[in-house]
Amino acid sequence: ITVSIISFSSYFLLFTHTILNLLHHIIRYAIRREKGLVRDPKTGLPGPNRPGRYTELADELVTKYGRVGQKALKGWYDYDRKIGKGRAPIPSKEVEQHIAKYASAFRKKNMLPSPPKKLSKEEIVNRILFPLVNEGFKILEENIAQRPSDIDVIYLYGYGWPNWRGKLLKV
Repeated sequence: ITVSIISFSSYFLLFTHTILNLLHHIIRYAIRREKGLVRDPKTGLPGPNRPGRYTELADELVTKYGRVGQKALKGWYDYDRKIGKGRAPIPSKEVEQHIAKYASAFRKKNMLPSPPKKLSKEEIVNRILFPLVNEGFKILEENIAQRPSDIDVIYLYGYGWPNWRGKLLKV
């Protein structure tokens, strides 16, 4: 987890889970519950509209750990009001342990090798960036955006893509 955060943070100013912490987990949890995606707390059964591939990680952060986002000083990351005005993400041991436990159970259930394959920093960055590039080109292909520079503006201002790294979809 730490390697991916270090690698990812060198590419983006705001990483995905930092953005999610701003959006308050409890609201997103309520939306997922209303859509019939989350596990019923009374019966323990999965939601009726849940797709085959659904992870309960975010749901469990809210229901088991009360990690509802940055305002509560704990979401995917911890926050301390004394550090960065309470906005600087601090890796959470509790979340790391929960993810490790969840991943271990997933590997066991799906008969996957344990421990998982170690990924290099470059592989982690590629797994994060290639889908962005692919989606950008799909958006262009479907004429949702007119130019690659339109997509680059979204990455620059929406995802915090560092301008000094150059344009992601430069063609």
